[in-house]
Amino acid sequence: MRPDLIKILPDLLDATRRAGGAIMEVYASDFEVITKDDQSPVTFADKKSENIIKSAIISLCPDIPFVGEEGVEDGDIPKIDGRGFFIVDPLDGTKEFVRRNGAFTVNIGFIDGNYPIFGIVYAPVMDTLYYGGEGMGENGESAAFKIENFSKTAGQNAVRVPISTCHLRDDNTRIVASRSHLNEETQAWIRHYPDAKIVNTGSSLKICLVAEGEADLYPRLGPTMEWDTAAGQAVLEAAGGAMLDVNGNRFSYRKEDFRNGYFFVKGDKDYPMPLA
Repeated sequence: MRPDLIKILPDLLDATRRAGGAIMEVYASDFEVITKDDQSPVTFADKKSENIIKSAIISLCPDIPFVGEEGVEDGDIPKIDGRGFFIVDPLDGTKEFVRRNGAFTVNIGFIDGNYPIFGIVYAPVMDTLYYGGEGMGENGESAAFKIENFSKTAGQNAVRVPISTCHLRDDNTRIVASRSHLNEETQAWIRHYPDAKIVNTGSSLKICLVAEGEADLYPRLGPTMEWDTAAGQAVLEAAGGAMLDVNGNRFSYRKEDFRNGYFFVKGDKDYPMPLA
C-alpha cells in the first residue's frame, strides 16, 4: 500500500518543521546525553522529534506501518508484512548534535517493495531541507528539491530549487566522508583517487551533497541502519544518482534487523566506481 505522497507532502513538511523546532529548543539548552546499549548517544531531542513525526504520520496514514529509530530501540517494531512503510530517523547524527557542530538531520523515508521511493532530509541548524522521490516532479516524474530558510517558509509557499547530480570528472573528483568514520577500509578505497578533494560532513548530509552536485562519491564502509539512509537515498536517486551495495546492486531495504551493509554513493550513475 502506497500513500498519496504528493497529497500529504505539505503535512509531512509541517511535521518536519515542527520536529526541527523541537530539536533546536533542546540544542540551545544544557541537555542530558544518554548512552544506548550500542554505546551511541541519544538525547531528549531524539525522542521529541520522533513523537512529533510519528503522531503526524499515524494521523495521515493510520494503516501504514511506522518504523522509527527510537521506537525500535524501545521494542516498538510494527509488522511490515510486505507492505510499504515509513522509516524515520528523528535525529540522524546525534554525535554531531552532542558536539554542537550542526551537521545533523531529520530523516523521513518511505519504502515501497524493497526500495525507498520518497525522502525528506532536514538540517535544522543550516535550516536547509531536501526532499524528492518518485512522482515529485510537475509532470509526475522523479524529482528532487532543496529549500533554504525552511523554518521561515510555510507549506507550498516555500521556494524550492530543483537539484541534480553531476557528471563525474576524474580530474576533479570530490569524495564526501566523515572524520569519525574514516576507517582503514575507507582510506584504502579513497586511495583509488589520489588527487580527490575530501569533503567532510556528518549524517545523511553526505548523501545530499552528492544529490545536489556538491560532491561526486561517498563510500560507507561501516555500520549504518536503514533509517539512516532511506530518505537520503530517495533524494539521491530522484536527483539522478545511484546508491549501490558491495555487489553493485541497487541498495535495498526491509532487512529483518534494519541493519545496513556497506554501500557506495555516486552522483554519476554510469560512472564505473570501484566497489572494493
